[in-house]
Amino acid sequence: MRYSMGRGLFSVLSGALWLTTAAWGAGEFEFNGYLRTGTNYSEGMTKGVCYRENVSAIGNPGRFGNECDNLLEIVGKSYLFGSPNNSQPWVTLNVTGQLFYAGDRSEEAVTSDDPGRLSTGNETIFQFPNTYVEMGNVVGRGSIIWAGRRWYRRLMFYQSDIFTLNNNGNGFGVYDIEVGPGKLHLAVMRRIENREVEDEAGNTSVQAGPSYNTFDARYSTQIGALPIDFIYLHQRTGAKDAYGDSDESYERAQGNLFALFSEYYGAFSNRAYIGYGTGLFGQGADYHIGAGHLSYSGFGLTQTEWEAREEATSFRVINEVGLELIPDELNFNISALYSEVTDIAQEQTDDDGNVTGYEAVDGYNYSIGLKPQYFINKHWSFVIDLAHTMQERDDYTEPHTLNKGTFGTVIRPQIKSMPGAAEFRLYATRASWDKDANYPGDKGSALYGERGSGNTYGVQVDVAW
Repeated sequence: MRYSMGRGLFSVLSGALWLTTAAWGAGEFEFNGYLRTGTNYSEGMTKGVCYRENVSAIGNPGRFGNECDNLLEIVGKSYLFGSPNNSQPWVTLNVTGQLFYAGDRSEEAVTSDDPGRLSTGNETIFQFPNTYVEMGNVVGRGSIIWAGRRWYRRLMFYQSDIFTLNNNGNGFGVYDIEVGPGKLHLAVMRRIENREVEDEAGNTSVQAGPSYNTFDARYSTQIGALPIDFIYLHQRTGAKDAYGDSDESYERAQGNLFALFSEYYGAFSNRAYIGYGTGLFGQGADYHIGAGHLSYSGFGLTQTEWEAREEATSFRVINEVGLELIPDELNFNISALYSEVTDIAQEQTDDDGNVTGYEAVDGYNYSIGLKPQYFINKHWSFVIDLAHTMQERDDYTEPHTLNKGTFGTVIRPQIKSMPGAAEFRLYATRASWDKDANYPGDKGSALYGERGSGNTYGVQVDVAW
């Protein structure tokens, strides 16, 4: 079991405080949660497979059923002082606990030897990603001050299954400040990513790298009938080991991100993002196209690697459209993503595997998803989920592609004793990929061997309350 909390004393103490205040009834208390679990079978495989690219920057369109991790998430909010229903000051303590279980299924990529987002073994991950305090109506009516560890204003695109902006960590800030026709949101975030270090004898150990410090400014307004967020992030790395455990020094690196985001809902719903990143926001540490728009994308890099990435720039656009073609009967969802990066710093090695320098290459990726859903009645529906992803770079022998199609049915029972909503999903997925288009240096997929296609059948339960 892996307990992922950084040096989690702060989270443990905050969690204990939240549970204590909730139990003693310090004020109003809110509680909700989410559970996703299931199992599947893949023809000719020893493990059930969830077909996806092993590149976080491209997302996971066609995700229906193809989510191999089991997730339990509990969210609680305790009002320590005051109430949100009036203009007087109030204080809340907010905690989110998550439990992941990878089980005996696999999320390995179909075009790479690298493991997927979770281990293919029986790994369990327990974490407190949110443990923070909020204070309302203190610096102005409606504005909120906060401090602690949190997911900060993440931008999630659900059909593409990607957080295109994910500035998380420890920090403080204030949001919903009324400025002109809109509201201003300001935050300062700090995050530390541990990295694995190998000594001359070949022994590995986990050490703390430098800190990643980010200034986050956003302005929410409306232009005509269109709501829009203007976003700017500036990030700098620390020059020393974040915890002072070693004398190793680092070259400071920095990056900037400029983005726009808009969303509105109705019979025609639309969510759109467009962003341009430089430096640390231009390229991620894993060389993946567009990864620089994820939070702290430079973690784990050496000084030379940082310097090689200073020139990288990235551009990304994402759009998701929802259409209610026949009210309460037929919905149609469309997703599209495009990322482009210039001056990617690709390692060059000698015959012994030693890094001899870096070569600047360019690349892009895109994904497309289509998902119609037809409702027989409010408790029973059928879904078709289609997806195509493609990655191309100057140093690839050929593009990396993945195509998948899923047919499934969704049952939503009406259970009076259940406070939330539950879905039971049965599905069958057919996927095909270019088995020879591995990443540079790969010798073929250990999991898929010479296979270029596969079929998976499964059941999934999704509960929210």
